[in-house]
Order: sequence, then structure tokens, then C-alpha cells
Amino acid sequence: MLALSFDLSNNSFGELMLPECFDPTERIAAMSISVFKHSLSFNVLKDYGGNYVCEVWVMSQYGARESWDKQYRIEMLNIARPVVSRSNGEILMAGYANSQLVSCDPQTQEIHDMVLEVLLDDYADYFVESLALLDRSN
Repeated sequence: MLALSFDLSNNSFGELMLPECFDPTERIAAMSISVFKHSLSFNVLKDYGGNYVCEVWVMSQYGARESWDKQYRIEMLNIARPVVSRSNGEILMAGYANSQLVSCDPQTQEIHDMVLEVLLDDYADYFVESLALLDRSN
């Protein structure tokens, strides 16, 4: 399985191989790509007959498929879609039980409700500050 990438420095598309973490007998409930502790991560939610497991895979060397490493396997009580990783290492998940958004500590597997008035489209993202000017050519 692969993901498309876009390089802003030369305006070109590329392909990024995802980890070999799929068994044909497993049912995949959700997948997402995000950043986990400054590295690319791939999150996959697997459904084992109503028992859900979230796996967090991290790429230690960008572009090298063999550098994917499973960092965490989180047993979920209810279905939750991994949305994005926080800078403190916690993972925000949407759709867990009756909560709109929860924060999960992958080391302790503790889950905490996030108190938010409105969450539009269950969307969150990760950003890094940059001084790059995208509207000017080199």
C-alpha cells in the first residue's frame, strides 16, 4: 500500500510506501497519516469483531519503507478514529463512545475527554512554523 506525497520545493508528486502491517484476514476500520514526535506516522484502526485496536507506526528515516516501526498497539473499548498526534505524544481520536474527541496517551493507554464546544467535521491537523515563502519562485 502506498500514499502520494507532494514536494513543495520542486512541485513534484512522489510515492511513499506504507508499512507492511496488513493481514488479509483483518478488517480495517480507519487509517490516517500524521506526525508523531516530529516523524511521519501511520495510524491504523483494526476491527477484531467489535474489539478495536489502534496501531501507531512511525517512520524513522523518511522515504525508507524498512524504517517503519510499530511504536504502540492501543486496545480500544469503542471505535475511535485516530485524527492527529499532539506535540506531547498523545493521540487525538474522534468518535470514541459518546465523546466528540478524546486524547489517548499511548504509553499508559489512558483516554481523556477533550472539552470542546464544537468540533467541525472531526478534523484536526499538525503544523510546523516555517519562514518559507510559498508565493515566490526561487
